[in-house]
Amino acid sequence: MVASRRGSGSIVLPSGHTMAFHTRTHEEEDLPHATKKTMADHLRKYESLFTLTPQRMRMIVEAFKDTLELGLQKPGQVVPMIPTFVFGYPTGQEQGDFLALDLGGTNLRVCLVTLQGEGKFEMLQTKYRLTEDQKQDEGQKLFDFCAECLKTFIDNNYVDDDGKSTLKEGEKLPLGFTFSYPCSQDRIDHGELIRWTKGFGAKNTEGKDVAQMFMKSLEKHNVPVTMTALINDTTGTLIASHYVNPRTKIAVIFGTGCNAAYMENVRDIEKIKNLGIDDDAQMGINCEWGAFDSFEHEHLPRTKYDIIVDETSNKPGEQAFEKLISGRYLGEILRLVICELIDEGVLFLGQNTYKLETPYVFETAFLSLMESDPTDELLMIIGIFTHFFAVETTLAERQFFRALAMLIGKRAARLSACGIAAIVSKMGYIDEGCLVGADGSLYNKYPGFADRVHEGLVDVFGRKAETSSPTTPRMVVVSGALSLLLSTSQLDDVPRPIRGMLQITKITRSPESQTIPENRMFVWRQARKEAIACGGGDYPIVLVEYRLREDMGTMTTTVPIPLPMLQIVRERKPFECVSAIRGKFEKPMTESNIIEMLNMTIRQDKRGVLKVQVPLDESDIEIIQRWAQADENSPGSMRRLHEKTKREDIYMAVMISDPTSVRTIRFNPDLDYWTGNAFFIPFQTQVTFWLFGGENIVLNGGGALDGAGQAWYDAFASNSSLLRPIILTVFQAENVLIEDISFINSPEWNNMVNEAKNVVYSNITIHAESTSDNRIANTDGWNTYRSDNVVIKDSNIVNGDEISRYLSRVLGQFPGVFDIVQNVTAVNIRMVNAGNGARIKAWAGPNVGSGIVQNITFQNFVVDNVDSPLTIDQCYETAADLCAEFPSNTFIQDIFFNNISGTASGSVVASLACSPDERCSDINVNELDLSAQSGAATFSCENVHLEGDSANLFPADCN
Repeated sequence: MVASRRGSGSIVLPSGHTMAFHTRTHEEEDLPHATKKTMADHLRKYESLFTLTPQRMRMIVEAFKDTLELGLQKPGQVVPMIPTFVFGYPTGQEQGDFLALDLGGTNLRVCLVTLQGEGKFEMLQTKYRLTEDQKQDEGQKLFDFCAECLKTFIDNNYVDDDGKSTLKEGEKLPLGFTFSYPCSQDRIDHGELIRWTKGFGAKNTEGKDVAQMFMKSLEKHNVPVTMTALINDTTGTLIASHYVNPRTKIAVIFGTGCNAAYMENVRDIEKIKNLGIDDDAQMGINCEWGAFDSFEHEHLPRTKYDIIVDETSNKPGEQAFEKLISGRYLGEILRLVICELIDEGVLFLGQNTYKLETPYVFETAFLSLMESDPTDELLMIIGIFTHFFAVETTLAERQFFRALAMLIGKRAARLSACGIAAIVSKMGYIDEGCLVGADGSLYNKYPGFADRVHEGLVDVFGRKAETSSPTTPRMVVVSGALSLLLSTSQLDDVPRPIRGMLQITKITRSPESQTIPENRMFVWRQARKEAIACGGGDYPIVLVEYRLREDMGTMTTTVPIPLPMLQIVRERKPFECVSAIRGKFEKPMTESNIIEMLNMTIRQDKRGVLKVQVPLDESDIEIIQRWAQADENSPGSMRRLHEKTKREDIYMAVMISDPTSVRTIRFNPDLDYWTGNAFFIPFQTQVTFWLFGGENIVLNGGGALDGAGQAWYDAFASNSSLLRPIILTVFQAENVLIEDISFINSPEWNNMVNEAKNVVYSNITIHAESTSDNRIANTDGWNTYRSDNVVIKDSNIVNGDEISRYLSRVLGQFPGVFDIVQNVTAVNIRMVNAGNGARIKAWAGPNVGSGIVQNITFQNFVVDNVDSPLTIDQCYETAADLCAEFPSNTFIQDIFFNNISGTASGSVVASLACSPDERCSDINVNELDLSAQSGAATFSCENVHLEGDSANLFPADCN
């Protein structure tokens, strides 16, 4: 039982589910809640605590200026004012291709940036989310992860149309490393970590040269790069912003942490006078201002909640400024206020509040959602508190929570303005004017943050900053990932990767034969067959592998599809063999000719499965089929075949990959039985054949789940209200792995993930096909509901519907319901003859619900004859004029469509349509290679700003 402050708790039911109970102190029917008057009284108290007056801001600015000056004069200061050895600004005319790695507070980004001159650039990037374990584990492991991600990026992008690497033998790419943490530097490719910030605590790293640690990881993983520059992300933003607009003089980062950089005159950097650098030069200064007012705490207006945040952090006393303004801490400040009001008996009386008692469980993203809630009833806030914390709220309480979020967010923005004002005042920029380059999730995504910073600057500088004249410091958003490129612009151009259809590129020897598990193969002795077939799907495909004697070698070749490895095992002198894989191949069997021959044999059948053709004659096929149906002692068994053929010289291994004949669970198509016995799921009024929950679950085995959907398709054609079962539902489970399973002919969705966390699907095959005139419907691959961290990878879909709607039919559909889909990844997916591919959709209009779709990645999709390969529809089932009047209350953020290729059945290959009023943000499109089956391909978009290297495929007003 989990005890609560309010005399509440929870019990675990025999089913494994958790049920909360509440101990009330009175006999009223409704739970007791704070009144509107009570909340208004409390709000006045917090207004006085979190409001920052102009007079106090000016005092902070003066103290900030003194601290900056001290950091320039003496080494080892609280705000270290680190010289970066980046001299001067770019001209804006630099050109070339550059490789970059950006280690931030939340994500790792690998980027290829093309500088085009005249302040223009293009960027291809891949983003990886960092786990809390990675942030706290051994530092060398963190750099190992960085090296692995970088190697994957290079392997996937630096290839030509034939899949061959574009890098020459022994060639190494110059790399710039953007490292977002304070380092002392005496040269551009060196950096000793002073201290971790942003909640990082990776061991055995502080005080060490992180450049050397990273280079050690590069060598360990054989990554073909040379690190030529280590640069702070804020310095990078300064350089990159100036490249785009030469009036940029300052750069700031407001994200998980906070920082600033600017160009200082070398003559005013007293602590490096001994280096003999020209006094007339300018050098970039990495302020590391998050440490302002640390240890002594003399200048910043800290509340008791700020003190608790500081004292319970992994760096007590340090990073005082950062802990008041950065995205890592704002949610925790609000949570502490809520907990205090719970303890005082003001909030959530009689409700179980234990979920709110975990530090940092209230994310800063929640404050952003609360402030941007567009509904009169504040449905977004209802959803946050009911879904994440299982507590009910009144309208008065929700209004209080939003007002409190505004106070905390506004204080952070006004304190941020103090830091900017200190640099502007110190450098005398207020009279001549300047731009401030800004980046970071807080600045980019928190509603009103930029405007509040500007308001703060007006309050500090008075009339000089009242107008929107060019003299007013303003923000210009430029990606910090561009940073290092200009610090390495003197290097030779990096070869650009050439992308195209992958093909077989090389043949290598391995020390021993690849094997197939005994329960999936039989040994069939046959003389001198030199071919194999490889494929996948839900119908028989033959996989043949030569298994030779110990004194013979093994050759392995990969197929250009995410299917099983193509295994070739040949005789001792394989390159001298003259027989053919496909008919007669007259060329000598050199390695290059074998590659050419294999690529000639690759084809795609009408169901979209890529195979290598095999010249098996009728007698061969007859023997294979006979064995597939035989037991050991039957006439077609292995022993009897051996006796019959009497061929002992060489042999092959054959696998029949037909999931309907190997470990298949078939759900009886007894519609009457399932109508009364399937598990009911309230969400979308669904039912399911199989439902399981719990923790640490693995479901695998290589077999199939057959939904026997034909009977359901036929019945549904005449009864559209028929509840058709989902094959498999993961319900309120955590840490689940489902792998090597085939789903066949599901009556409804194939998979449902309901209120689950950390669920991985790997190597899943889905096929649905109707054998009558009644078409299949709604056989989605996956749907998720209020689930977190769902990964779908290495899977194949031959289907008449989409791989995953991600609640697209439901998001924001029902009034009063808050829908959540976050941290979902679908990677290495192949789809054939489907209705929709990577798709997100949400309702708009009056009387609908609300929700959030956040951090969704679709990566490495191959589509063939798919109706709508790429879709966002945020006005689902809503007329354009009604959507304009009532935009969707379901916000869509941080969406990545990466490496999506193939063909659409129609002309529209991508349609990204969002609601008006900025309901979509951070939508990224990279490496799109989509075409129509006939005619020109159409890329359409509406009410969305697209980022990524494929944004130029869409109309210009979306770029």
